[in-house]
Amino acid sequence: MNDLVSVIVPVYNVEQYLRQCVDSIRNQTYENIEILLIDDGSPDNCPKICDGYAAIDERIKVIHKKNGGLSDARNVGIDHSTGKWLMFIDSDDFIEPTMVEVMLTAAVNRQAQMAVCNVLLYYDSNGDQPAYDVPEQWSGFHLSDTLNSGMDILKCVKEYIKIPCIYVIAWNKLYSREIFESIRYPVGQIHEDEAIAHRVLVCSEKIATVSAYLYHYRQRPGSIMSSEYTLKRMDIYLAYSDRIRFYAANGLTDYISALHDQAFWGYISRYYRFDSDPANAKELRKYRHAMLKTIPVYFKRKDIGIKMKISRLILCTVPSIFKKKWYQPPKEENWK
Repeated sequence: MNDLVSVIVPVYNVEQYLRQCVDSIRNQTYENIEILLIDDGSPDNCPKICDGYAAIDERIKVIHKKNGGLSDARNVGIDHSTGKWLMFIDSDDFIEPTMVEVMLTAAVNRQAQMAVCNVLLYYDSNGDQPAYDVPEQWSGFHLSDTLNSGMDILKCVKEYIKIPCIYVIAWNKLYSREIFESIRYPVGQIHEDEAIAHRVLVCSEKIATVSAYLYHYRQRPGSIMSSEYTLKRMDIYLAYSDRIRFYAANGLTDYISALHDQAFWGYISRYYRFDSDPANAKELRKYRHAMLKTIPVYFKRKDIGIKMKISRLILCTVPSIFKKKWYQPPKEENWK
């Protein structure tokens, strides 16, 4: 087993954490790797740090580019990679020294197109010992050493929704290069993992799950997902819209109901959080049109009545009428 593994690291404004990340990759027990550091126009010392590493480790390639966001940086990494296998690491996180070896061994031995490992949260604690924990939303869930198919995971809709990060996030996985021959991350869109996860899974006939906790996901203030809910975070509904239509197009209609219900519940409460500001009209129209594309699928459902179907159609076409007739503001005032 001597396959080349390409480890892609988008880098932006993380000079405090970058060395720990890169060192954890350089010190892998499996040495046949190339490390692609994609400097996404970082305004701090990250470009200099990246170049310094390239000078001492020939496995490291540095690509400097204008800022285009995480999706664009990952796409550039894919395009410049040469490995048979791909791995994505966020530049403020770090990995166990055996991660590449364990994941590759699992994938090769089980003839899988993807390997997935368990994740630990890593909390910085103001100079004290950092704390580790299993993500709260995954409480009671632990990957065991098994073999699954991507299609089987897509069919486990309730579990897929409840603990989506295990199967959605990019960075606790090893991918066969073939998966990304026709898939790229949507540029300019956050929740980019959500946007392509279903497409990645359907390309994975076999997925090797690994019980070891090999990836350390740093929790830090200021990150997109730890900050206050913003209009931009409604990009998730672009992903949900595509996923629902993807299920319908791939014969997974029996599993759409839970996806639909989750998407509309969240969409309603968030849409009306921002609709009072005229400056948001253009962006809200984009999200409204995305959800409208799911209405033909919604109308085919037999588990809901015509009144509910009509109300959802009105929500996506004339939201002011829906607001007067059906909308009830959420009780939570400070939800994210």
